[in-house]
Amino acid sequence: MALPEEVTCLARGPKHDVVSYQAFFTNGYKFETKSMDISRVTQNSGVVTIGDHENIFYGVLQNIIEFQFGTMPPIVLFKCKWYDMNVGVGLLVDEFKLTSANTTRSTFEDEPFIFPSQVQQVYYSDDPLKLGWSVFCQWKPRDTFEVPINETQDEENEDATFFRGIEPTMSSGDLEASDNDVSWVRRELGIGTRIDDDLLTVAKKKNKKTT
Repeated sequence: MALPEEVTCLARGPKHDVVSYQAFFTNGYKFETKSMDISRVTQNSGVVTIGDHENIFYGVLQNIIEFQFGTMPPIVLFKCKWYDMNVGVGLLVDEFKLTSANTTRSTFEDEPFIFPSQVQQVYYSDDPLKLGWSVFCQWKPRDTFEVPINETQDEENEDATFFRGIEPTMSSGDLEASDNDVSWVRRELGIGTRIDDDLLTVAKKKNKKTT
């Protein structure tokens, strides 16, 4: 029995030719890694996504990698640092309903990757009164228009409007990958940086030792 081409490509594993990018266009936003933001007055590294049970997670983009399984379309992943969302120690909401996070605390260190289609962009404003804390600021991409929707309530929650377009993060029991169906993605921000195969081999050996 002949196996589908996708199964054969996955069984052979990804190619060793991995590419790393510093910028990426998706969902109407231009994302850049945190290292790019440090040297600029603009900020494009803030990310937000929705997890299981409609939980909201905020983080910062650290790296963008692209790899490929055989003849399948390239797969792009965002590597992010996710902030601790535990109320009180990692997350605070003030009397003005502004949400801030302790950017010195992180979580999900073993699960940093996410598909580009699953995130939207936020930016962080440093709190002048609390060292290490930043306020989340949500915004919509330029040159986008919302189709009017009949609401049953007099006033819709602004957060619900902002997060309506985010594709929920895959749970551990969801095996359907839909990111390859996304076609409105631009990659014309340079050819990227190719990761040396020797570095990958060293990383794999270190990973085996730790596991």
